[in-house]
Amino acid sequence: MEKYNNTSAVNSAVNSAMYTVRELAEMRLPNLPDTERAWLDRAKKGKWVYKEVPGRGRGGKKKLYLPPPEIIKLIEAHNHSVTLIHLLTKDAAGSAAKLAKGGKVEPDFSLHVQITMAILSTEWLPKNLKEDIDAVTKLASSLYGFLTLFLGSSDTKWQWMMGHRDVLEAAIRFVYANDQMYADLEKDTASSDDISKPLDKL
Repeated sequence: MEKYNNTSAVNSAVNSAMYTVRELAEMRLPNLPDTERAWLDRAKKGKWVYKEVPGRGRGGKKKLYLPPPEIIKLIEAHNHSVTLIHLLTKDAAGSAAKLAKGGKVEPDFSLHVQITMAILSTEWLPKNLKEDIDAVTKLASSLYGFLTLFLGSSDTKWQWMMGHRDVLEAAIRFVYANDQMYADLEKDTASSDDISKPLDKL
């Protein structure tokens, strides 16, 4: 591994993208390790750039690592999803209503973060949807409700689903298409109503 040169012209941007192995493990990024040991092995094998800063590590220091671009992208999606969830759950009393419109069950916080992360990291979804808190929340709630029909409350089944990105993405695609279908049908119904109004007066 290469030690980070703190005099770099882009040091501020790099510093913000550097993490300890504990921080990486606690994020529980999809299809990536969830233990410090595994992240440390990955960092060593990938020869990630790192720097030492004061901390509780050996010798009063800890190491911050710079992950490769593909992992930084997942981290950004994770951070975005956590921000969205916190915005939606600031008012604990009203969080159920915000996350469960139409009588849907409010998911566990950690599970909702994972679902939201999956949505935000799905490349084919429209960018404007992923930047809209209400749209992301609605899709996440729909996806949760759909998956609950098949997975129930089994932790093992949910873990399997979250660990199989291709299957999860297929579910996202189905739920998104289903929501789009109903949105289009509502528009068609509204248009038919508008057209019929003049005919009713004839």
